[in-house]
Amino acid sequence: MQNKKWIQATDLLATALSCLPKTPINQAKLDRIVGMELYQCMVQVWASETANPFTADIAVLQQPQPFERLQNLRRLRICNADQSIAWKRILRGVSRLPQVRELTLSSTDPEPSAVFPTKEMVSLCDGVESMNLQRLSQQVIAQLPREMPNLHSLEINCEIDWQLLSQFHLPNLKKLRLHDLTGLRSLSQISQAFPHLEHLILSDVRTLDGLPLELGELSPSLYHLDLSVDELANWQRPALGITEMRIQNCSFDPSFLQNWHQLLVFELKNCFLEAPMPSLAGCKGMNYLIINGCAVTDFGFAKGLHELQVFNIDGNGVEISPTLEENQLPESLSCLAEMPQLLEFVIEKESMDILLQKCPKLFARYQTALPDMLRLKCKQSL
Repeated sequence: MQNKKWIQATDLLATALSCLPKTPINQAKLDRIVGMELYQCMVQVWASETANPFTADIAVLQQPQPFERLQNLRRLRICNADQSIAWKRILRGVSRLPQVRELTLSSTDPEPSAVFPTKEMVSLCDGVESMNLQRLSQQVIAQLPREMPNLHSLEINCEIDWQLLSQFHLPNLKKLRLHDLTGLRSLSQISQAFPHLEHLILSDVRTLDGLPLELGELSPSLYHLDLSVDELANWQRPALGITEMRIQNCSFDPSFLQNWHQLLVFELKNCFLEAPMPSLAGCKGMNYLIINGCAVTDFGFAKGLHELQVFNIDGNGVEISPTLEENQLPESLSCLAEMPQLLEFVIEKESMDILLQKCPKLFARYQTALPDMLRLKCKQSL
């Protein structure tokens, strides 16, 4: 009886999906669908990037016909697939969608047998340009094809060993984001594995002795480095080519920064600095500087940054005396007088109020800065 009801429900939903063009929901045809998310019990589809999703039971995709009509599908997310016959049929249909460019594979089941990918999905990876792996076991990740020539962006949000990751040959990978990576002591193989990498983002890496920052040991095309690690060490010579750097939730000695003259964008968040910040005057082209939650109260190191456009020092506990003389910046912020290109300046609301009151002429000389500062000040007070 249960099987009969299930078959009737499947037929009914399949009929409803096949009649989708006639329904008032988006008035979309299957051949116009650009995004799809598959879950254990339901499927959601998007007819455009901005349209509301249409939801149906996952059973409607157990027939081959829907996949033949999904020829414009570009974005695919698969969550909690298993090794059941029903899911194998669905994944077999998915494998016939070589035009998919964004692929997300996710699972909440720790058992490797309860997830994917399967052999039927290997062909799907050939054309994928962006891949996101969430909560998958290393056994599952090891089933992915070792070569994915069209992959440009890879995000892995699950525990993975660096030795396994370095075995993948991704010649055109430009962006790599790793979360909760274990067993990482260096990235000495990064140039071999990812020769054209431009963006490297490491989040919550538990152990990292230091990156090999010698010229040639990092990918020569790498220019954006984003780190969230417990501790950094062995930083001496700059990584030539790195123009954008972000470090957060880390304990380190920032002295090495005095030689990183090529930096254009620099951001520190919630870091413990083991030594004072060195002068950044050598970074002649720097236009973006953010230091939040690092207990830095003297910003003399920012003197000489004449091209700076964004200067955000909120969350450091900077205190400015209400008795500050008119049109006289505190010594700790005297660098502001040397930033003619500044467009945005962010500091704690109380300190901002005093600066606006005591130094109106300084801030008035920025054509667009004052409205931005007032707007940003209001954000801090919400």
